[in-house]
Amino acid sequence: MMITPSSTVVSKLIEIKAFERNAEGIRNADRRYLTAVGVPDRPLALWEFVADAADGDGGAARLFGKETQLYNTVAMTASAFEARAGGLPFAFLADVAIEDIAHKIASPDASLDLTREPVVANILRGISVRTGVTFSDAEIASLSAAIAHANRLIEQIALAGSRSYLDAVVKVQQVAQGEFSATLAQFARGHLTAAQLQTTTGKLSQAVAATRAFNVLPVYLGAFSATVAEGDGGDTYLEFTVVPYGDPALPVSVEYRTVAGTAAEGSDYEASAGTLTWAAGDTSPQIVRVRVLGDTTPEA
Repeated sequence: MMITPSSTVVSKLIEIKAFERNAEGIRNADRRYLTAVGVPDRPLALWEFVADAADGDGGAARLFGKETQLYNTVAMTASAFEARAGGLPFAFLADVAIEDIAHKIASPDASLDLTREPVVANILRGISVRTGVTFSDAEIASLSAAIAHANRLIEQIALAGSRSYLDAVVKVQQVAQGEFSATLAQFARGHLTAAQLQTTTGKLSQAVAATRAFNVLPVYLGAFSATVAEGDGGDTYLEFTVVPYGDPALPVSVEYRTVAGTAAEGSDYEASAGTLTWAAGDTSPQIVRVRVLGDTTPEA
């Protein structure tokens, strides 16, 4: 099962006893969430929607967009409340936001449109009630306008089952959860006025355009085993080939180091450690060389 903001809401629906904790209850919770966000019903636990969206599935792409709006909303609200509270941890506040959303969509006719300011404002008020951290009505209006605007940037992207759609959505996510969440935190601390927040919100699209999407689809690394005859003396080398699989939109790097097993470091081989790096789009193989020290001592 892939753990996502959507699956976390479904789990929270079970936790608050909106649905039974059994297979039927989980499917009903899936259906309730997907209906609330306007996505065709499928079992979330079995849906590899990111890969499906990249392969042309429009329903999966819609879920990815809604999922990102949810993720962004939770991150932005938690950032604002963390800044105002000055002590409550971000993870706790994010969980409170998820729980409040779960309560709000539990009824059969509830919907969740996070591009609408009243919906976001209602979530902010719910978090406030659950935590005791308060904002004035004017502050809630400013925060909800900013968060809803960020979510509308995703809604404005032409929906398509394609890698380019995923990349465009992820660019909004990076800005919303990065620099814009920091801006909301500054506002919550009283370091920015409502007018200044509004000005920054109006420039979000430019910030998104200047952002580069991270690797939406996973990039896997394959490391191939190697063998070599040690010999009774002198040095030989084991050469391990490492190859990235996927379509890396950004550079990929991995750290490596040798660990002793039946061979002893220093007497059987020379310790080796380092970092392999591939540029964006590069899937060429790279070699890790380990120096083997020959001797006449038998190993297991």
